[in-house]
Amino acid sequence: MGERVRGIDARPQYPRQNALAKALREIGRLERTLFTLGWISDPTLRRRANAGLNKGEARNALARRVLPSAPPNCRR
Repeated sequence: MGERVRGIDARPQYPRQNALAKALREIGRLERTLFTLGWISDPTLRRRANAGLNKGEARNALARRVLPSAPPNCRR
């Protein structure tokens, strides 16, 4: 590490990468916070998501009844 290869410094740029990673994490946290606030304040969004989850659960329940002895990854 730290060798010079044809005039190029081969050392990694950790401080700059760490600053970028930290900034991206903060943006992700902000995004998650905004989504959560929207989720809390929007009953329509919650109802639509819940309906989608219920459809998936109903499909899984049907697969368990139709193929009770099949492993989960074979129920497609």
